[in-house]
Amino acid sequence: MLNEIEISDIINNEVIRKLRERYRNVPEPMFFRSLEKARSLGDLFDILDTFPSDFPVEWSEAEHRWATNKKLFPSSYFAG
Repeated sequence: MLNEIEISDIINNEVIRKLRERYRNVPEPMFFRSLEKARSLGDLFDILDTFPSDFPVEWSEAEHRWATNKKLFPSSYFAG
């Protein structure tokens, strides 16, 4: 089984681990969904680097990025 592992797989896993450390602000489920959506490691970096600081977020196919969606929970929803 070890013979089936390629150097590029090891490098990619290390890069992904480092990205996870760097982007701790991105919730884990969103990080792994970003992995699924990314077309390359560079694209993954761009997706994570532009992750919104405001919630809730949703995936925007048009922008190929996460985007804030205030319509999901309007501010009145949180009014006490």
